[in-house]
Amino acid sequence: MHSSKYNYSLNCFVIQFVALLFLVSCNEIDPKTNNFTSIIHVDMDNTETPEKIILDEVIPLQTTEDCIIGKVAKIIHFGNRIIVLDHLYARNMFIFDLSGNLLFRTTHGGGPGEVSNPRAIAIDRRDSIIYLYEELVRKVRRYDLNGVYIDSRNVSGLFLYDFAPLGDEKFLVYHTMRYGESTVPPIRTTYSICNDDFSDFEPLDEFLTSKESLLVLLSPINMSSDQKLFVVPWSNNVYEFMEDGIKEKYSLDFGKHSLKPDLKETNDISTILPLVRSSFNSKVGGLLSVFSNSNYVIVVADYGRHALPIIHSKKDKKTYSLRNYIDQGLLPECVPWGINDSNYIFALVQPADFIVFNKKSQRYGHLNITLDSNPIIIKIKMK
Repeated sequence: MHSSKYNYSLNCFVIQFVALLFLVSCNEIDPKTNNFTSIIHVDMDNTETPEKIILDEVIPLQTTEDCIIGKVAKIIHFGNRIIVLDHLYARNMFIFDLSGNLLFRTTHGGGPGEVSNPRAIAIDRRDSIIYLYEELVRKVRRYDLNGVYIDSRNVSGLFLYDFAPLGDEKFLVYHTMRYGESTVPPIRTTYSICNDDFSDFEPLDEFLTSKESLLVLLSPINMSSDQKLFVVPWSNNVYEFMEDGIKEKYSLDFGKHSLKPDLKETNDISTILPLVRSSFNSKVGGLLSVFSNSNYVIVVADYGRHALPIIHSKKDKKTYSLRNYIDQGLLPECVPWGINDSNYIFALVQPADFIVFNKKSQRYGHLNITLDSNPIIIKIKMK
């Protein structure tokens, strides 16, 4: 059931229609003039794997007839809960304990708390409330950490791909929208600030993609206890939402492996994508995800046929490419990623990828993982 057709394909997560170039036009966040920005240099040619990163724990998610997970859009590790959203195969939200035991799953239907086509999830850390967005009916449903349904709210005019609470009854939302009265393209992706009942929104126009484009990122927003970060299409920058505005927090320098700005400005996706997704001499097309806590920031870059996860230590200013550990068989192929406030870095592994990994490591045969198993959560500890 979880054969290769359910394995992660980066294209499936990133591009759902034709994606064109992202243009940033806000002078306020120009890294050349903003001393606020931290430059993170990534040495793509360094294949070392320091013993700083350790695979600390492997958690198989419970597999039952009522709990079959295929393609996971997002995982949230919060408190003693692991929250998983499968938006394509099972089309359900699942809540597990820290041992991988199933505690709750949503039910298909149109009644209170039931779902039909969930697309995104978020957590409000202040009151431990889970938010789930349904694409077809355009509703946001709220649950507690045990899966008890609270209420629903209609979403006007937006198609959400990721969102997170900002506090003060506001949300940061990454979404698509149609401009004007037309019901056909152009469609554009952007960020907006919404009120907590999703009835009013303020587009952040400096993050509009170009016309006739639709680019869907994987977990582009991260709200930790100390930072509100997000990434935008075709950019190597990480932005921070602050009380006095949006500022560029990090800019990643991939050296010769970065796409040249003049190439991006061509808007020719047929030229850009083969360079990004090539098996040889690939270029970094931009950042897909960001995760952060007080000690580390993790970014996932669009590079080659697989995602490129990178960990940056805020304390010692060192940067580690997790692709090196994956390529050398020290970690399995995994996506999506995340980090919690206890400094645990976690990720989800499809069973087929875990089986390949275990053939090299020979450490986890006792788990009896098969192609019909549910995905596996791994926890990585930094020394």
